[in-house]
Parts: sequence; structure tokens; C-alpha cells
Amino acid sequence: ERELEAIQFLLHKSIPGHEETFYEVSETEIQPGDIVLFPIENLQSLYCLFKHAAVYVGDGEVIHFQGLKDKSSTGWVSKEGFHALKKARGKFQIWRKRGGIKVNEFCARVRQAMNNVAYYNLGTKHCIHFALWLLGLEDF
Repeated sequence: ERELEAIQFLLHKSIPGHEETFYEVSETEIQPGDIVLFPIENLQSLYCLFKHAAVYVGDGEVIHFQGLKDKSSTGWVSKEGFHALKKARGKFQIWRKRGGIKVNEFCARVRQAMNNVAYYNLGTKHCIHFALWLLGLEDF
């Protein structure tokens, strides 16, 4: 079931039923645990298939996971200002998990992520997998 939720989110709007797990909210409604999706690099379509994901943690900050530019398997987790990321990446969408999240578990995963090494794989372990893990929807 978790894998199906991840696939639905990864391909959002491409597979009927994605609305069963997530729904879109406006920036004025953003709250901890909301996933912010940005088109990858210079792809102009807001609804392009490939996205970069960050998760809003509160107090104007997001957390996200990226691969290193040197193509090594090591990635890095970082927290930064939501407004700075919006300015750098442009268009975005905000998605919220239906039924909400368990805030204590979410905060514990954020702390864990900030203090551990993570390995990046474009196919199996990337920013969207990381975001879904923070919400308790996928292993990472």
C-alpha cells in the first residue's frame, strides 16, 4: 500500500486516485508536513512529471534531500528558508496528506534526517522518497 501511495504521488495527476492520499492547498494554508513540489530545473510546466520535493517544517523553513552534483551516491539533507527556495526554484505546488500527520513522529524524523548520512539514487532514493518518509508513508 505504501508503494502505491508513493507511485501515486510521484505521478500525481497521471494516475486516477491520487486525491485519495493527498490534496492541494494554497500557500496561505501551508503547515508542517505539507510537501512542496517544484518542477525540476528549467522545465517550465508546473505539472511536469519530474519534481523536486521539500517538506514544510514550520517557522518559514523547509527540509529537502538532494544528490551531489559530482554524481556520487552521497546526498545531503538541508533545511532552508521556504521563501529563499521559492525564489530560487520558481513555480510550486503544495500537497497535504489527507488525515494529517503525526507531528511528534514527523519532528523526530526531521531530527533524525538532519543528523545522519543519506545515500541518493535517482530511481529509488531521492527527494520525493525522502519527503514521503518524513510523513511516514515510505521507508528511506
